[in-house]
Amino acid sequence: MAALAAKWAAVIAMLAPVLSCAGQEGGVCSANAKALFLQHEFAAAQAELQGCVARDTNDNASWELLGLTLASEGDKEGARADLVRALSAVPESREFRINLAVFLAKNGRIDEADEAIQPLLGSSGDANLDRLIGYIRMQQHEEREAITWFERALQQAPDSVETLYRLGFAYHSVGDLEKAAALYRQVLELDPDQFSARLQLGKLLLLEGDYGKAEQELTRASRIRPDYPSTWRYLSEAQLFMGKSQAALASARTAVDRGSQDPRNYYQLGTVLTHLGENQAANAELEIMQKLRASRRWLPPDSPED
Repeated sequence: MAALAAKWAAVIAMLAPVLSCAGQEGGVCSANAKALFLQHEFAAAQAELQGCVARDTNDNASWELLGLTLASEGDKEGARADLVRALSAVPESREFRINLAVFLAKNGRIDEADEAIQPLLGSSGDANLDRLIGYIRMQQHEEREAITWFERALQQAPDSVETLYRLGFAYHSVGDLEKAAALYRQVLELDPDQFSARLQLGKLLLLEGDYGKAEQELTRASRIRPDYPSTWRYLSEAQLFMGKSQAALASARTAVDRGSQDPRNYYQLGTVLTHLGENQAANAELEIMQKLRASRRWLPPDSPED
């Protein structure tokens, strides 16, 4: 449950301006639940909202907020059903439409999200909407168009950490590393603990061969989220390039411990062991890597964090 709450914290941040309107149609009932939702008290919010819709099945604001609450608790199908129900009842609601599209996009239903957002494409002056469209275009691998939408969003909210990061990641994706690095650094000036920007800046520095600075950034990223396996793998790479073999070994082992289904972690551990002359141990790790790849049970994450 804690992991779900952490996952949805970013979604709630994206939705916060939209949620300022949620609950108005339903009056005090859904307004009370909205307060609980924004405090991450999802179980209490769900109970309140279920009472709201039981008393008034046409309380569309409560249905919509119930959908968001169910999403935060991992009930994706229930969430989708309630969000669709609310929008179907009030198709002109901009807030309902954006919330449904955000939910669909965050759950990998990109084409459905794109369809949901189509009636709003002619709108202007909405940073949240522009950022959402940019996110959808990134997932559709239309990075250049995504950059245009993120830049539009940034014009309206120039200090938005979320938008600055997304724009940086988009430039990173098209190979404009200078702009990407500048945007990641701007994010970190505003929020030094923004994990994704810290990780991506470390990866970028690693790619550019600046191993010392890459190690610094990746070490800081590992302190922000010590449970994230890929950070340790990239940190191991930087340490190995710097000749810090034992540190690289420790980081690679941590990557495997925290990401035992990712063959890339075993590859890095095998690489470090080979460098240390421990060929038998290295071959054992590389054999695990091959088995994981052959099983086809693992696919590389398609995530701005990884």
